[in-house]
Amino acid sequence: MSKRFAEQHGTQGGRTTGVNRCASSGTERQGQLATIREVLELLRNGGADFTDLEPIRTRYRQQFGDERCQVCPVCHNGYLGVVFLPVQEGTLCLPYDAVTSDMMEQFVLDEAHLLDCEECGQLLQELNTQYASLSTELETIHAKLKGDTSGRKEKSHLESVLEEVNKYVFEAGHCVSVQRPINDISRELVQAMAEAYETPVYLGTYESDQLTPYTGQQICNFQYNFCVPVDSKELKCRLRFGIHSAMEFEGFYQLLISLGGHILFWR
Repeated sequence: MSKRFAEQHGTQGGRTTGVNRCASSGTERQGQLATIREVLELLRNGGADFTDLEPIRTRYRQQFGDERCQVCPVCHNGYLGVVFLPVQEGTLCLPYDAVTSDMMEQFVLDEAHLLDCEECGQLLQELNTQYASLSTELETIHAKLKGDTSGRKEKSHLESVLEEVNKYVFEAGHCVSVQRPINDISRELVQAMAEAYETPVYLGTYESDQLTPYTGQQICNFQYNFCVPVDSKELKCRLRFGIHSAMEFEGFYQLLISLGGHILFWR
């Protein structure tokens, strides 16, 4: 049992104590999920790699229609990435420090733990940094390949604001060299998106399927979670059913990015 696992669970009659289950979807039939102890014993008896999870992934496919196992290939806390697996206690986070062609992700079992709200937020920021940076770079490359120079003045403003966002998120928790508060940067991001797109941009929250057109109105801190340049029915549908887990957020985030949207950060 890892030290972090022990700290999360305590020793009071085998019951979990102090565990934040914000990443659990609440829609699974919890009794049919594996327990943390079951997963860790399976990994210890094998090679502590992704392929050892096959019995549980197969079991989940049979019970729920998919294996409920999600790989997050983003560097986090010094590791290459993490794998998320729903368990009875919440969402199990399995960091990995290597990937092989036959055994896939190699887990660091001493760091296995339940995903809590604080770490989930940190991972969301790290995902946003990586994908926003990649999206911006691909947009630039795409424009060059098309030979399209129209609108580059507006796009360069958006790109410069996104660079500030990425730098701020990347340096979160360290000595931040970005001079402006992230709240001001988020508001300018909305303005830059409005300038860059001919169609209106829309503001939204994770708690509602309503998208609010941006018309230059004042935006308060924490009022909105994201900005998107299209009034997307698919995006509204995802919001209508709610975002209850890291895996559901990843699906929402990928759709948001594909639509040209961005997360807004506040503090």
